[in-house]
Amino acid sequence: MKTYHAKNPAIDPIVHLWLLRILMKLGGRRKFIGSHGFNNDTLAEILGLGQWINSSWDEHDRKTVQTKLHQSLQQAEKKWSRFLPPACLRTNVGQLSRLVGLSETDCRILEFTILLHTERLLDDVADWIGELSSAKVFHALSVILNLPEAEIRTSLGAHGILARSGLISISRSNTGYLRSKLELLSDGFADLMVSTESDPVSLLRGTVSAASPRQLRLADYSHIQNKAYRVSNEILAA
Repeated sequence: MKTYHAKNPAIDPIVHLWLLRILMKLGGRRKFIGSHGFNNDTLAEILGLGQWINSSWDEHDRKTVQTKLHQSLQQAEKKWSRFLPPACLRTNVGQLSRLVGLSETDCRILEFTILLHTERLLDDVADWIGELSSAKVFHALSVILNLPEAEIRTSLGAHGILARSGLISISRSNTGYLRSKLELLSDGFADLMVSTESDPVSLLRGTVSAASPRQLRLADYSHIQNKAYRVSNEILAA
């Protein structure tokens, strides 16, 4: 049994909601609720199920726990529109959005992926979905983020800004757990996004660097102007 110890376990409301959706809508509860207890005691504490930790289990207890989880999800869904990512992450994603032109869906996917790479509990619970193909990744994100699957596919497609900017890419070579299927810009990018508010250029440091000073002069491009002039004359004479 995988167990974590925390004196006062706490987690952001938006992550709390994602955890419940994974458990109840994507089948993660089958891994969480074992025949003799929970597979993760810290998660049980966070979800308000502490009274069943270290207690003997029977079928009635399992059904009661599942009912509690269902009720918690219903309550969280009523408030989900008010749940926001951590302020630092939200600020940094906003800056990147203005820099490269991310859509709302792009931003939500980026926020989730960064927290998936930095929140150990979210990563572990996401593993309970099982290994996923790329198509199943789109479905899982659609459920977790409550966004249309078609929008998820477009955002993570080869022609989407997330892929073209290198911020997120989908590993399409084989199946894998959710975190391994969603590859970020660099190893340190996720930590930087949640740890400090910074300007977009510094957020991309280590992957994107400033161009060196130009070496060519305007005169070096004269052949382009001459060619354009000849083509223009040929069109007019036709």
